Amino acid sequence: MTLDATGLTIKRLSEIREEMFALAVSLIGAQIQLGVESVSAKFIELVAIQLAEIWELTQQLYFAFDPDLAEGQQLGNLASIIGVTREPATPSTTTLDFTGTPAVAIPQGSIYRVPNGARFITSVATVIGGGGTVSVAAESLETGPIEAPADSITEQETIIFGVDTVTNPTTAELGRNVETDQELRVRRDLSLQIAGAGTDQALSSNVLALTTVDQCITISNRTDIVDALGIPGHNFRVTVWPAQAEDEPVWEAIWAKMPAGIKADGAIAGTALDSQGNLQPVAYSVATQVSIFINVVLSVGADYPGDTDVKEIVEAYVNALNVGDDVLRYQISCAVADLPGIIDLAVTLKVGAPPSGGDTANIIIPATSIARVTDLANITVVAT
Repeated sequence: MTLDATGLTIKRLSEIREEMFALAVSLIGAQIQLGVESVSAKFIELVAIQLAEIWELTQQLYFAFDPDLAEGQQLGNLASIIGVTREPATPSTTTLDFTGTPAVAIPQGSIYRVPNGARFITSVATVIGGGGTVSVAAESLETGPIEAPADSITEQETIIFGVDTVTNPTTAELGRNVETDQELRVRRDLSLQIAGAGTDQALSSNVLALTTVDQCITISNRTDIVDALGIPGHNFRVTVWPAQAEDEPVWEAIWAKMPAGIKADGAIAGTALDSQGNLQPVAYSVATQVSIFINVVLSVGADYPGDTDVKEIVEAYVNALNVGDDVLRYQISCAVADLPGIIDLAVTLKVGAPPSGGDTANIIIPATSIARVTDLANITVVAT
């Protein structure tokens, strides 16, 4: 094995075996028995296989630092160094139209399918309206480009008394499989080409590099008029979480990546020193906290670890959300369901106060706000 200016060269199993046979003859003499069935030959083979695996592992570690050769998690680690993360798999999405008895509730998580085909799950809870119809968003249970042509989702896997028919009036918008290594390499290369540009992602990444900033989002208004968030035309707003003890590092991080000729909007205004020694106006905002209350009702078995584990999992899920991320009941349910001993569960959630049994809708968070569980007592667990 050599490592020089040309790179790493390793020995293959055949080379290792041949060298070990030659070394055995050199050390012991020509009298050594090296036939295929001899003990010496079998011992050398065992050792050679182990050495070959070590050399191959060394090669993999060497490749892990080369984006053209790294694969899987190693490639993902390299890409993440420059702020590029592998695109996850996403489900296909569609809209389901229901007919039936007015006021009949259709819970979030109800499942409908293409006969003998793909299954789709409702994204939110809804109620059939006074006209006997209602529409609701749905996504495929499996990720990837799951096909569902228009009017093909007609089978009710979740039977609800009062629902007469269900269908998808339009073809499902296809999801995607997890990003391949080759796709990630291409996107990483493109990211390097625009690393100096003042993109929203570049601004957020630079601010997130500050140890005092946990979450950050940048929103640009490229129009000529004030947008719905109150951002003036041709301005951008960086929103961080939590509130900062010192503003100067944030202003400087924004200035380092902000595009020329575009203004930084925000409630916390100040200045940053440019390369010519001039003070330049910069601003940012702190996300508005949305306090979330959650109730989890469980049916559990003997290996259930306890209410505290459930509370900690729910708290961790909510408090890991970024600025503008919605609180999704389905994701909370999935996180809790991974615990042992969970037989069945129901989740309700509400802003600012404990939820009741009807609070099953996802909580939509404004683009410049952030959801947080401010106290573990805001999570109630009832296990039976």
